[in-house]
Amino acid sequence: FRDGWVDNFLFQGQSRLRRWIDEWIESRVVKDADAVMVVTDHIRKSLQLRYPKYAQKIYLIHNGFDRSDFENLNVFPTRSSNCVHYDYVGNWGGFRDPAPLFKAFEELFNEGSLLKDEVSLTFTGGYHDKDSTLPDWVTVNPPVPHKAALGIMTTSSVLILLASISEREGAFTSKIFEYLAAQR
Repeated sequence: FRDGWVDNFLFQGQSRLRRWIDEWIESRVVKDADAVMVVTDHIRKSLQLRYPKYAQKIYLIHNGFDRSDFENLNVFPTRSSNCVHYDYVGNWGGFRDPAPLFKAFEELFNEGSLLKDEVSLTFTGGYHDKDSTLPDWVTVNPPVPHKAALGIMTTSSVLILLASISEREGAFTSKIFEYLAAQR
C-alpha cells in the first residue's frame, strides 16, 4: 500500500455501496496476502487496527528514491539564468490546491517585492481541477516521463510541494523523497 485504501481521504464522500465494496476488497487483500507491505507507519497502524488477526503480516518499508534514477538525466531545456525557477512536478489541483501559493506570489508582485519577469512558476503533471482559472504567469506542462521529471527537479531553483492536511497524518506524497534527492 503506497496509500491507505478505505481510510484514504480521497475516497471520502462516496456512496455506501462503494464504501462497502472497498472495505470488502481491502479485507480480502489483507486476508489472502502472504504479506502486506506499506510505506508509512500510519498506514500500517491503521490496517493493524482494522485487521488485528493479520497484524503480524503487515510490514513497513519506508518510501524513498533510487539514486541511480538520477544518473544520465535528460535535462530539461536550458533555462534562463535571469530568473528564479519554481517548479511543481506531479499531480495537482483538487486536494493539492495551488491557490494559496498563487495568492502569495500575487501579493509579492503587487507590493513590488518580486517582479514577474524575475520568476518562472511551472507546474508539470496532471491537473485535476479543470474548472479553475490559473494566473497568466503560471506555465502548465503535461505529464512527462519519469526521467524528464527528474531532469526538471534537478534544474529547478526551488521545488514546490503542495500538501493537504491529511498528508500530515502519515499518507504523504512519495515525491518528497525525489525532491530531497534533487537537493532543491
